[in-house]
Amino acid sequence: MSGDFEFLDYSVSGAVARITLDRPKVLNAFNAGLRRELLAAA
Repeated sequence: MSGDFEFLDYSVSGAVARITLDRPKVLNAFNAGLRRELLAAA
């Protein structure tokens, strides 16, 4: 699943999932695409 996102990095280690925002050029500002991906990952 980690390669399915444009604006986030997603990884799972055991029972812990880590979601990291990955839009450094805009200081991780939210937009519609990031919101959509965050909802899909959660």
